[in-house]
Amino acid sequence: MFYFSSASVSPQDTDPEDLGKVLAFKKRVAASGGLYANYDGPRDFRETIRRHLERISKASVPQKRGRAARSPFRRPTFLCRSEPAFEATDFGK
Repeated sequence: MFYFSSASVSPQDTDPEDLGKVLAFKKRVAASGGLYANYDGPRDFRETIRRHLERISKASVPQKRGRAARSPFRRPTFLCRSEPAFEATDFGK
């Protein structure tokens, strides 16, 4: 799964060659059936990943009589962080 920022970037801060490479890569991912999503900022990025992880985890648990079977794993606590896992400056570089 790949995530692409859709935040605005100043033209003078953007290398057109690098931007072209990113867009070409995004097209290759889509053409090969790869999964990707766009996000608008750090908060949207965090929420998008959370939703995707929830879907993946629900899909991976076998169903038993219309209800999810109990997982042999303990409930993960690392998915619920009170502080950001990244800084806004980590993106766009």
